[in-house]
Amino acid sequence: MLSSVFKEVFGPNEGPDVNLFKRFKKKWLEIDQENFIIGHDNFFNTKNLLKLRQDMQKYYIDAIKTQQPRDDYFELLKLCQIFLGKLEKTEVRFRAPGALHQARWMAKAIYCLKIYMFQDQFILTKSEKKGVTEISLFISQLLSAYIVVIGTKPQ
Repeated sequence: MLSSVFKEVFGPNEGPDVNLFKRFKKKWLEIDQENFIIGHDNFFNTKNLLKLRQDMQKYYIDAIKTQQPRDDYFELLKLCQIFLGKLEKTEVRFRAPGALHQARWMAKAIYCLKIYMFQDQFILTKSEKKGVTEISLFISQLLSAYIVVIGTKPQ
């Protein structure tokens, strides 16, 4: 599912790695991890989207407590909480970017959320910024809930 959305937003990728992710990984050591942004309130400008945001914020807290996800799943849920504005800055810790290979759907989700949060410290084209924003909204609102509820790994 995420691969299809990613391809629709960013277009096909020629090589095994996503160049945007390679650039971000190189820049990581220069990024001030205490200076990040969350999803803007104007993303959730309708009653339904605001309700979905609130439901997902509660859901992520519950999923982490009851499902006790590990590794990448845990990181994805935490990043979604941060993106949706549920965690205080003192509660936030970021892991260094990991594997780049585009076959890893989880890498796409994690990288897009991190790139969105640090976009003020990382140079993006207008289309990259738009794409990262769209993917981050998709992931935080839909994909990670699907992963935990269904317990499957989308393509």
